Amino acid sequence: MITNKFIEKTFPKGKLTLIGGHPAMGKTSFAISLTISLAELNRKCIYFSAELKEQQLVERYKLQIDIEEYNIIAGNIIVDDTSNINTKHIRKSIEHYQPDYVIVDYIQLMSSNNQLSDRNTEMQAIVQELKTLASDCNIPIIGLSQLNRCQNDTSCFLNPNNYRSFLWIIWKILT
Repeated sequence: MITNKFIEKTFPKGKLTLIGGHPAMGKTSFAISLTISLAELNRKCIYFSAELKEQQLVERYKLQIDIEEYNIIAGNIIVDDTSNINTKHIRKSIEHYQPDYVIVDYIQLMSSNNQLSDRNTEMQAIVQELKTLASDCNIPIIGLSQLNRCQNDTSCFLNPNNYRSFLWIIWKILT
């Protein structure tokens, strides 16, 4: 179980925390473990999954904990598998459910509230919208982000020049 001390220190209220990694590095597995730990600590969490459907996530939860334990904590986990989500949708869900934490898996599958010229600009806008949402609602938002291997530093949203600030989380998790 991920400790309460780690959770509170790493994911502060009112802040967006990005967790980045290359494909198949365990970002979703970590987010599932985090969600289970939050639920066990009696914290309500909304898990926005743009990639996996709710039943797939439930099956993955049950791989980490037994069915009886899952049934005990399931009331603290809200899964939203709406495709093509944006921050307006997330804000409405926060207002409706009043969660303690929000997890977005993953931000590259989101859309911006505004039509923008290119995807890189749109991704920067989405991150800014999530930061504003976290601050406005005074809630921790954890965004998973896939780091792709790019042809050059300007060809993708997350590259070594703009994700150094949150790579320490991956290091801290793995050590």
